Amino acid sequence: MSFHPRMDSRIEGFTPLEPLRWRGWAGAVADIWTVACAENAGGQYVSPNSRLFVMLEGAASGAIWLAAEGDDATVKVTCENPIAFVPAGCVVYSRVEGIARLSHLDIHFDLGALRRKAGMTLDEDRLVLPRLGFADPRILALAGLVADEVRSENPLGDPYGEGMITSLFLALCGAPQHRPRLPGPRLGPTQLARVTGFLNANALRNVRLEELASLAGLSQSYFANAFKASAGVTAQQYHAEARLGRVKALLSETDTPLNALALMTGFADQAHLTRVFRRLTGTTPAAWRREHVAKKP
Repeated sequence: MSFHPRMDSRIEGFTPLEPLRWRGWAGAVADIWTVACAENAGGQYVSPNSRLFVMLEGAASGAIWLAAEGDDATVKVTCENPIAFVPAGCVVYSRVEGIARLSHLDIHFDLGALRRKAGMTLDEDRLVLPRLGFADPRILALAGLVADEVRSENPLGDPYGEGMITSLFLALCGAPQHRPRLPGPRLGPTQLARVTGFLNANALRNVRLEELASLAGLSQSYFANAFKASAGVTAQQYHAEARLGRVKALLSETDTPLNALALMTGFADQAHLTRVFRRLTGTTPAAWRREHVAKKP
């Protein structure tokens, strides 16, 4: 097997409970990690290879909070939405809440090999956009079979494993059968008002691209281009500015501690809030609060 995935990570609060289990096939490497989690355990991860994360054990009552760099929302991953797809090069931050023992499956994809094996058109948008916290019965069923094969002392062999990986990859990235053919690159006034109103009303929670596209009655790739052409910014940037407005209001009107304010406004933690706030404003929340509270009469 010539494919060797890499992962750069900075983690804290995790203690391995079992040896890492892994198995590789043409097109992918799968591994299972089982750990004990301290309170607020978490980390930062990035890989040059796309990967699929599936939580196998751990979220009966707790959750994992995930955030992708460049997307200011955090996603609560539980047993009801235990899957996350992370594109190549995407930095992801995690924080564990209320989970003592966690077991999850990572499948690292060799996209070049899988594209050659797929034998069908792929939806390339689905290979470059992070999808954090979703459920799909086909993907869950196939991921369960992959996990069984990784754990097995008597695996059924490469053809079986490669067939599962190819099927899973197609379920994840296969092109939809029907795409609307709509003229023009812009949203209509009613569509734009509906979407921006929704973004403003939901500024403090994660909003998915598929939700917005559905509101406008468009495919995700068409909607993303049409919204930017109509609003002058991407939907993610518009949502980030709406959230920033709520954060600034809380900073200036309340004395809520920054760690609590971060969680109230949908960030993974205070550090995540500070990083995003500095990127959008050039200063930190604490400095902004001091300046604006001082200016009040």
